[in-house]
Amino acid sequence: MTFFNNNFKAYLFLSFCALLYFFPFFITGKNTIFPIVDNLDCYYVWNKIAAQPQYAWANPSAIIAEYMNGLPRFTLINSYSLFFFLNIFFSAFYAATIHIILIHTIACFAMYAFAVKYLTRGNIIAAIVAAIVFGFREYIYAYGLSLALLPLLAMVFINFINNKQSTKDWLFLLIYPFLSNFQSVGIFILGLWFVLSVYFIIAKKLPVAKFFLALMSMGLLYYANNYPTLNNLLFDSYFISHRKAFAVNSIAQRMGNILTTEEPHNLDFYLTFIFDRKIFVLCGFILYKMYKSKHESFKLFLFITVAMIFFQCQFIILDSAALKYLQEKVLLFRMYHFNKLFVFELFFQAMAYAIIVAYLLSVFKTKWAGIAVILLMLPFVVRLSLFWKPIIGLQWQTKARPYQGYYSPDLFEQIKQRIALPVNKYKVASFGIQPAVASYNGLYTVDGYINNYPLTYRNQFREVIQEDLALINKQFKFSEFDTRGHFCYLQTVDLIKNGNMQIPIDKLNPISVPQEVHWNFAALRSLGCNYIISSIEIKTNQVELIDRLENHFYKLYLYKI
Repeated sequence: MTFFNNNFKAYLFLSFCALLYFFPFFITGKNTIFPIVDNLDCYYVWNKIAAQPQYAWANPSAIIAEYMNGLPRFTLINSYSLFFFLNIFFSAFYAATIHIILIHTIACFAMYAFAVKYLTRGNIIAAIVAAIVFGFREYIYAYGLSLALLPLLAMVFINFINNKQSTKDWLFLLIYPFLSNFQSVGIFILGLWFVLSVYFIIAKKLPVAKFFLALMSMGLLYYANNYPTLNNLLFDSYFISHRKAFAVNSIAQRMGNILTTEEPHNLDFYLTFIFDRKIFVLCGFILYKMYKSKHESFKLFLFITVAMIFFQCQFIILDSAALKYLQEKVLLFRMYHFNKLFVFELFFQAMAYAIIVAYLLSVFKTKWAGIAVILLMLPFVVRLSLFWKPIIGLQWQTKARPYQGYYSPDLFEQIKQRIALPVNKYKVASFGIQPAVASYNGLYTVDGYINNYPLTYRNQFREVIQEDLALINKQFKFSEFDTRGHFCYLQTVDLIKNGNMQIPIDKLNPISVPQEVHWNFAALRSLGCNYIISSIEIKTNQVELIDRLENHFYKLYLYKI
């Protein structure tokens, strides 16, 4: 296709695709939908709280009193990330919006640069396809630019292999630890850098020093930016983490439970990154053709295909006897969620698309083939965008909520007025509605979603919900709280059925039947809890209904204990 005859025009087209992808923001504003899990329900709130003037530059061990009865600052945000600084300079909504735009745009442009140089033999259209597939997929935004920058990191490593590393490459390696998430992605980056370095040093007899200097530099910078959490998990600094009570193979148990339930939204969430298996038929066919013609990309494409098959086997790997053995013998293996490794599948999928499209366009050498591919990309961008789904009538309610509706500041202002006390003079718990909403609106909470907190508090909170946990375990043969414990939520069997605590109970996902609860209210009071904010009517004589409040998104009950 003659129009796409240089990189400038390709970047121009990708810029248009980015505008198309984010166009719903201009229509819906603060009613734009955002992902719930690991975004609305925690990440945005952690950074909003930590960016407040009294906490922004505080010591990592400074106690943030508002969240879960008071937690050290480093448990909410472990480092000074890009998103943290966006929350310093912008309001929470605009910080989240800018962060999302940066992640997708950088991922798109970075993948194009990598694909056109190393994967498509200069085929610009194939590189555009790879850029769109990689840049406009749904991300876990809490990972920051970890995944978005992978193509550039790969280019840097290739420069090291070819002895062409420059000052820019070294600068990128020094900046990357501050733009990426160590626990979710960085730890694997260091491991892969080490393994690949050893391989190429042996295979190509490359100098050792530069590879391991780069590895040590990144490792030290990751440690400098994450030392409170690392010291806590490795040496019990500050407190003993609840992660030390993780069940062996807790992730596999959780995924196995979800895959066998009838709730399709849970299945959808855990299969977000699963590649359409039909593509493997095409991969196999193209591999065969490449092998027969001795195509120069055969070995690379074979490696990518094998890697994708490995990612498809994630549940088998997570449930393997070998991993269970390691978790039983080594506490560190039990504390870590190895399922995070599989987010790298996105990168391999995009590389596969680059090579497939480049190969097909080399076979079908008509300009109409290129035109067809480009025209197909525009509706594909819209289809990939979560933000377009309400506009074009696709299902979104099981994974996202409108930003303004989810946090409902108007409704929580009414709650504050109804309680009529300074917010630091009482504490609340939430039921049905996720605790992040109360935290976002400045209330002091005893509950919440957090990845690292004191084991003693986990045990205290368990006393509150232990009877309902027994009922949940009896029905589902599994309890999230007892295997991992990240969700310190008031819960019942029906709450688990309606979204496994990851989907809020609201007007999009209501529970209309009053809930009989079995909570230990004495234990709840001992945590300092005075009020319960519920989106479900509660049946118990242990609480007094103070008020019913309603807006377009929630119907809430305010109870006093």
